[in-house]
Amino acid sequence: MTNTVRKGGGELLIRGKVSVKKYVAEKLLFILPGSILVVVLGLILISSAVSSPTNEVKLTANAGIGKIQLSWRTDISGVNEIRIYRSNTPEVTPTQGNYLISVEGLNGYNDAAVLAGQTYYYLVAAVLIDGREYLSNQASGIAFPINPHGNYTDNTVACALCHQAHGGLAPRLLADVSVRAICYLCHGNNGVSSYNIQGEYSRIASGHWLQPDRAPMMKCTDCHNTHDGGKDGGGNQIKITKLLEARVNGQRVHTGGGEGFCYSCHQGKSNFYPIKGRGHNFDSLAMQGEANISCLACHESHAANLPYLLRTLPKSGAMEVTGVNASACLTCHQVPLSNTRDNAWNGAAAYNGSGGKDNCFVCHDPHGTAMDSAVPPGMNSKYLNYSYDVAYSPARTAVFNEADYNTCFRSGCHSASDLLGTNTNFKDAPSAVNLHEKHLTALVTTDQGNAVCKECHRPHGAVESENPLLRARVGFPAQSVTGLEKEGVTIGPLFSSDLPGEGSCSLSCHGANHVAGEPGPLEINSVYSQSIP
Repeated sequence: MTNTVRKGGGELLIRGKVSVKKYVAEKLLFILPGSILVVVLGLILISSAVSSPTNEVKLTANAGIGKIQLSWRTDISGVNEIRIYRSNTPEVTPTQGNYLISVEGLNGYNDAAVLAGQTYYYLVAAVLIDGREYLSNQASGIAFPINPHGNYTDNTVACALCHQAHGGLAPRLLADVSVRAICYLCHGNNGVSSYNIQGEYSRIASGHWLQPDRAPMMKCTDCHNTHDGGKDGGGNQIKITKLLEARVNGQRVHTGGGEGFCYSCHQGKSNFYPIKGRGHNFDSLAMQGEANISCLACHESHAANLPYLLRTLPKSGAMEVTGVNASACLTCHQVPLSNTRDNAWNGAAAYNGSGGKDNCFVCHDPHGTAMDSAVPPGMNSKYLNYSYDVAYSPARTAVFNEADYNTCFRSGCHSASDLLGTNTNFKDAPSAVNLHEKHLTALVTTDQGNAVCKECHRPHGAVESENPLLRARVGFPAQSVTGLEKEGVTIGPLFSSDLPGEGSCSLSCHGANHVAGEPGPLEINSVYSQSIP
């Protein structure tokens, strides 16, 4: 290498290096220009006036997408600025023609004024406050086209970013100790890629954990093909979106995006039951970019701060998700439905048979349910985990069957025995008739008894005049329940109560008027009481 010593107005070039960190020169004597230069040997130490021959400034150059990343380090103190020199040919020299830029207070620089596929050679000089300069070693780099995962037809030197031909630290000649470490070179906290995957893995509640930290462990290459995407040097178009390629036990099972990518691992499980159009796996949900995976509307792909990889802020959501609870659903389903809708809801929490709040997942499966098309659609609406017959009409002829209402009749909630026979707490005040039994089962003996639970009860809360008993959740209107027309005035539908456990309804159900007090012709006394033995 060539080191330059500046002294006064003259310049002395010293070539080569010695085994110590100081140059030793004899006494230098400068004669006037045009005269003979005489050098008198004198063993004068001038190490403070020249650059170190052992490259105390270490320079590296790394290829980037449309740029070359320079970084340097030095233990020299008092550095005022770093001068960067660049050349298109080897053996770059610190001349004005090669000067690129000067920076202060930095240990790196991204050179974006480059052409893809072109090799550039760099040298930096650490300039001290007193003017002394320390030159670095020479480093070279190549700017890659668009995506570093393409087929490098123009410049195979790029392979060396991830592989070492003579001394790989991991299988497949990887240049680092693991696949994860290689990926984090670009996709890490200090990487050049806009996708900081290492940062995503700082979420620790749940994740597709990578080797070697947690079990079961995965590799980046279980989901991504690092060599077969993006534009290559020949200009070929993108092959695989986000390099998505699912591998199970080392075997390729799916290439590209879409729901099938997730189902490569999550198929065959009841909680991931893929029923097209019956669960949140259709194309109307917000997608993750061009990958066309609607699962990512609610779930993270790498790691999350919540269980089950739930997003804290789902795609198209309006509120933060706090856990595996109603917030995961209410972020989208928080707008009260119209009072005229059959499935009216006022945004209130659902309660179980003991009066406690339930999570949505007790009754619903957001991914769809395992009940197939053989089950009547009316019994499998709203992604319910269990049967829930809602197919009511004035002409209904179905006889009450407890199995049609497993959403209601299950452990910790309601029991059919609490409704039928002598166990009921819902009786007609004048006659002590079991009103549940009359509405549900009297079809076998009379023309009544064709009701379903949902005609009177709202599992999510009442729209109007909610019954104060949390177990009842009575709210109107329903398709077959309307206001009471009496003497030209519409009354209700409403529920009223003066004493706990007692009350009355004012409404018209299937055309029959229910009134509080003395009923008229074709009317029914709707006063009820739980205190009747």
